[in-house]
Amino acid sequence: MRLVHLEDPCGESASVPAMKHEREGNTGHRHQRLEGSILEELRAIVRDDVADATLFGVRITAVALSPDYRNARVHFVVPKGHVRAEVERALERATPFLRGRLAEAIELKRTPDLRFVFEAEIALGLDDESEPPDSTAQTAPASSSAESRTR
Repeated sequence: MRLVHLEDPCGESASVPAMKHEREGNTGHRHQRLEGSILEELRAIVRDDVADATLFGVRITAVALSPDYRNARVHFVVPKGHVRAEVERALERATPFLRGRLAEAIELKRTPDLRFVFEAEIALGLDDESEPPDSTAQTAPASSSAESRTR
C-alpha cells in the first residue's frame, strides 16, 4: 500500500494510506491466475473440442486479460501452409462456442470477450500433440516386459 503525505491548512502533516489502487503495469495475483486458467482451458478446447479442420494445428500461446476482465486478447500461431485469413475467420466463427465452453470451465461473473491476435507461422513437428497417433505402429506387449523384470 502506498502512503500519501497530506498537509492540512493548520500546518500539520500526516501520512495516510492512498485509496487509489496502483495497477498501471503491475497485475495482481488473481489477474495472473485467471489469465493462466483461461490460457489452459482455451488450449484444451481448441485441441480437443473444436471440429473445424481449418483450426487443426493452431496453438494458443498467450492470453492478455484486461484489468476489468471484460476482454481477453488471445495470441495464436498457425502451422505453415495454413492461410492466416482462413484461420482468423474460423476462430471468429468458433468464438461463441469457445466462450460457452470457457464459461462452463471457469466460474466468472462475466466471461470475457475474446479477440484473437496472430503471432507467427510455425512448422508442425513430429511431437505435435494434436496429430492423431499412427494406428499402424506396433507396440511390444506389456506382459512380456513385466515378466522379464520378475525373473
